[in-house]
Amino acid sequence: MKVKNIVLLILGLSIIILLYFNYNRLVLGFIFNQPVNKVTEIKMKGGTVYLKDLRKGLNTIIKVISTSASEDFDPDEKTEYVFRNGLDLFYYVENDTLVLMVRKVIDKPANFPKGINIKQVKLKNPEYMNLHNSYSEKGYEIF
Repeated sequence: MKVKNIVLLILGLSIIILLYFNYNRLVLGFIFNQPVNKVTEIKMKGGTVYLKDLRKGLNTIIKVISTSASEDFDPDEKTEYVFRNGLDLFYYVENDTLVLMVRKVIDKPANFPKGINIKQVKLKNPEYMNLHNSYSEKGYEIF
């Protein structure tokens, strides 16, 4: 009788844990290596861009700047800015330009729409690391 109760208790706890994970996409993405996507909209004078965060497991973090709002995406380096280093992007909008504080400047995509201005400011590592503590004071956002 005791064994049956223990088995039922373990089964019940397992079901509760699985239900919890079902509502937590990040955990599911980690366990089953399914991508977890986050999209942030930024409106500017020249148009709207979307900052996208694609995470697969623990080691793959890709940041994308796109003109598409789709949450289901494969990064396209011909039409989107694709940052594969997994680092946070610090940004602000100035007039009609999205200004990014980055560790490494990447090339402008060949087919990125004209009229949407993206400026990348390369920072040395100490400057970049210090932004984690002071970005909001400087008026930057983090993504």
